[in-house]
Amino acid sequence: MNKYALDQRFNDFYDFNHPIKKGETPIFQVQPKPTFDELFADNRVDILYELNSLKNDKYVVEAISKGETKLKSFDYDGLKYRPEDASELLQKIEDNIIATELKITDYNQQIHFYFARLAEEQGQIKEFERRYYDFAFFDKNYEETQALYTDMTENTRFVFQTLPFADIEAKLSDLKRRESEFKKKLELLLGLPDSKKDLEESLIRSLDTYVSRDLVYFNVDHYNEDHLQILFDAISVYKKLLDDQHFMKKKHYLDFMLTLEEGKWQRDDLS
Repeated sequence: MNKYALDQRFNDFYDFNHPIKKGETPIFQVQPKPTFDELFADNRVDILYELNSLKNDKYVVEAISKGETKLKSFDYDGLKYRPEDASELLQKIEDNIIATELKITDYNQQIHFYFARLAEEQGQIKEFERRYYDFAFFDKNYEETQALYTDMTENTRFVFQTLPFADIEAKLSDLKRRESEFKKKLELLLGLPDSKKDLEESLIRSLDTYVSRDLVYFNVDHYNEDHLQILFDAISVYKKLLDDQHFMKKKHYLDFMLTLEEGKWQRDDLS
């Protein structure tokens, strides 16, 4: 549990949020500098939950506006609406989402510069930036690499369907084209420090087989179950390694932020 938990001093602020700096001008340059407790106060955490709620609202109202959900009327935020009003309401919700995201961006920006200042004062700015960019670079590509997992998952579902042999061959040919990029990304993940630490030896051998060989999944009129199992193991492990690395890099950076906060109090005590 400790491995996959963030320090409670952050007050759950990073459960649905990532510590990314967006923009170059810190808000507190023109405002009183916030304290640690103010940066992670309950009212700021509430904004994150509000954003999730707005996104869920958007999904439902969007379905109503498209006629996917049949209703005579519906209530939202204490007001009654007709289905034909859903498009106008949807625009209001989207505007609220944008405004809320900008507010969270400001919060992230303030936090980044707060800890950058502490790092500068404590002679730790290089280490702070190293940990920040280590996470920021991985996070920047996270959605793209997640999409690759989704793509592989969706394009292997045909294996569980009854299809003519010609259709199977065509889908396998398409899968092989997608596999090239997937294997490269998987190999990169496997090469990261400690990525294999929690994997069983038999699974590691299976993954090595997958990235190094051109496996045959279908032969004449039947599937090769052993090779398919290697493929599905690879897809599953890819997702696990991707999420683990993303979280650990985030935790690595956040834990260092806490050491900077602790270092601030030690400096104050000495002075």
